[in-house]
Amino acid sequence: KLSPESLDIEFDARATGSLMHGILKNYYGSISQNGNSPRRVSIDLDIPFIREKVDKCCDEFISESIEDDDCSPYSRLSAIEQKTVDECKRNARDLLEDDVAFLNGFVPTMFEKDFGDESAFMYAGHPFHGTIDRVDVDQDGRAVVIDYKGSLSGGGFGYKPPKDGGTIQPGRIQVLMYATMIKRCFGLDVVGAVYRSYKNRREVAGAFDIANVGAVQVFGSKNVFEMSKGDFSSLLDATEERVALALDKMGSGDISPNPAGSYACEYCPVTSCSRRM
Repeated sequence: KLSPESLDIEFDARATGSLMHGILKNYYGSISQNGNSPRRVSIDLDIPFIREKVDKCCDEFISESIEDDDCSPYSRLSAIEQKTVDECKRNARDLLEDDVAFLNGFVPTMFEKDFGDESAFMYAGHPFHGTIDRVDVDQDGRAVVIDYKGSLSGGGFGYKPPKDGGTIQPGRIQVLMYATMIKRCFGLDVVGAVYRSYKNRREVAGAFDIANVGAVQVFGSKNVFEMSKGDFSSLLDATEERVALALDKMGSGDISPNPAGSYACEYCPVTSCSRRM
């Protein structure tokens, strides 16, 4: 579906996000080639190496995109778009340098991991497919699931305290769903699920098992919720139950809008909705 009022292919926020994901995937993939275990950036690693490697990974991603699609948003970049590419490189370098202190003892192990394509992943009684940005694993098989976001300034990234003895209430649940998938499909002991901004340095939001992941390891963000292991596991189960109820409701024909917060309306095109927040 083409719009006569805009370009067919735009270098928009989605293209910027795809570029960032591609750079980071290529970076960690390139240092784990030949079957070696992936490693994070070390303090001893020269900063010039990171910069050179990021530039190369960015150029490779853009070249592959153009080769695969003549209408790639990365072809024939304008001066302004090239500045956006340069900004992505800087953001990637900053994130990788911060990896020295992020989740000490955990190693980036999975990058842009697809699931549900060949065989459906059943979650909340329904088939799902998608892509998980990154999973870091320690030597004992404990994992933290990470989802990259451009910014965490929007609503829904925090957690509401429990009511009447129940579990805490998350806003955005994407990374919690991913955590359950990693736990079931790979048998890993998932001890954290966080969102990480690739634009704002050391901005993190999510939840983790305080016994296995210290607050200092995730930069102590105000939007990071510390839990006991049992509570974190219960949070994953409660999230799946919430999703099941919502999907069953939709399956019965009830699709009336019921936003959990204003963040749920950010990308909704129905501006005339009476429930819009």
